[in-house]
Amino acid sequence: KRFGLPNSRIMIHQPLGGYQGQASDIAIHAKEIMEVKKKLNKLMSFIQIT
Repeated sequence: KRFGLPNSRIMIHQPLGGYQGQASDIAIHAKEIMEVKKKLNKLMSFIQIT
């Protein structure tokens, strides 16, 4: 579990990935990154982070 003090900032970065290879492999990784981003956005809206 993580905690933050009242005057602290919590920074959440965009999911990133550097991939190379076949176009189909890159498409699979891109889809995974988009799913992670979607879950992160859903979690942030649930806990009311903007």
